[in-house]
Amino acid sequence: MNKDNIQELLKPRYLVSTPWYPSNNYQSGDIVTPDKFTGWHPKYSPVIFRRLEWWEDRDVKDMPEYVKCIKTPDNFHFPDRVYRINYLNGIAYSDISIAVVFETNCYLPATETEYLNQTNQP
Repeated sequence: MNKDNIQELLKPRYLVSTPWYPSNNYQSGDIVTPDKFTGWHPKYSPVIFRRLEWWEDRDVKDMPEYVKCIKTPDNFHFPDRVYRINYLNGIAYSDISIAVVFETNCYLPATETEYLNQTNQP
């Protein structure tokens, strides 16, 4: 995964949680993004749209192979550590055989270069 793919994963996406207007094209469960041309943004209607985390509602094939920990809410991972991820039955496991729980919101996508730079350090 390169930096462009990471930027794509981090673009804001919103889940339509309730129908908007009767004539609207959106249905409950649709995922929408802000419209750069009109300036429309779902964040202005939080009752209708819920912002998705970068990892929410993605296929495993679209998920990054590497993630980095940016904070440690439970002191279980190390900040700035990059992990290689494998998926088994929809569960993500790191290269040190621990389950990666994206819901902790301490992970961001990372690149192979970041992982290799970390592993090559003394």
